[in-house]
Order: sequence, then C-alpha cells, then structure tokens
Amino acid sequence: MKKTFITASKIFILLGALSMYAMQIAVLLPLRFALRGESGTDIGGGFVLACILFCGLFGIIGLILAIIAGVRKEAPATVFSMVLKFMMIPFFILNFLFWVFLFLGTLNPFLIVATPFVALIGGFLTYLVVLMTSLPDVIFTLIELRLYKGCPKKLFVLGIVFSFFFVLDVVGAVILHIAYKKAERYRYYPGWEGQNQVMPL
Repeated sequence: MKKTFITASKIFILLGALSMYAMQIAVLLPLRFALRGESGTDIGGGFVLACILFCGLFGIIGLILAIIAGVRKEAPATVFSMVLKFMMIPFFILNFLFWVFLFLGTLNPFLIVATPFVALIGGFLTYLVVLMTSLPDVIFTLIELRLYKGCPKKLFVLGIVFSFFFVLDVVGAVILHIAYKKAERYRYYPGWEGQNQVMPL
C-alpha cells in the first residue's frame, strides 16, 4: 500500500515544525544576549512573522495532502506522526517558558493592560502549532475509518480527542498508532472483496 500523499503531508508538517523552531531561535537568541548584557544580532520581527506564515502555509498544504491521502485510501504513517510529536516537545517547553516570563513581565502597573493580550496571543500561537501537527492525522483518520468495517473504534476516538489537547496530543499520536495496528485485520482493501488483507504500517 503506497503512502505517497500521506508521506508528503508529513514532510510539509515537518517543514512547518522547523519553521517554528527557526522562529524560536530568532526570538530567544537576542533575549539570551540581552540577559547576559552582551550585544547580539537582532534578527527582527520580519523574520519571525515570515516563520509564522511559512508554518501556516506548510500546515495547510500538509492538511490538504492528508485529505487526498485519505481519499486515495493510503496506509497511515503513524510512526512518522509519533516522531513529529516527540520532536516538538523541546519547542513546547521553551515556548511555554518564554510566554510565562513574558506574561510575568507585564505584571506591573505600567504594562498590566497588556497582560491578557500576551496570554491570549501566546495561547493562540501555541495552539496553532498543536493543530498543525494534529489536524492532518485527525482528518486522515476520520476518512480512513470507513475502511475498517466492524472494527472497535474506542482507541481511534480516544486518540482523536487527545490530539486536540496540549501534552495529550503526544499520547494521542501513540494511541492512534496502536489503534491502527490492532485494526489491521479489519481493513478493507479495494480488489480484495470477501477477505481481509493485513498490511504493515
């Protein structure tokens, strides 16, 4: 079973993830120099904005490719999904620390008005990354489930629900991998009417 489009989807999601890492470096590197009282290179807001836009673009392309893969009845690429999720853990840790420090920095009489905006922007941008790495798998799985007739869907549902929450999205990727493995014998493959064909993930 080919994985052409679903693999291409993962590659674009990977590019989106790398864009966010580049953005993180662009933000944290000047901050590091400033905290140490040293002069460093200020990459600028334009680069940060470009990284965010590229992340969004790659995420949309990845989502479209995942939909095409589901329609074409391609096999899932759950191992790739898990690798992506684990790869993003350092990003989310540094991202969380950055926004917490920025939030705490606004807790003074002169910047208190900006506090809720910092919290909203930080949460929104972070959740966009969660969606970028989760939504293609969710949509692909919802399309693919029509091929697993008679298969228990509890693990799939749990994996999909977990995919929409911080931290739990990593667990969700693992659950979906297990769910696909357990459901192999239920999968319908065109041209194999009347029998089940087991295909490795």
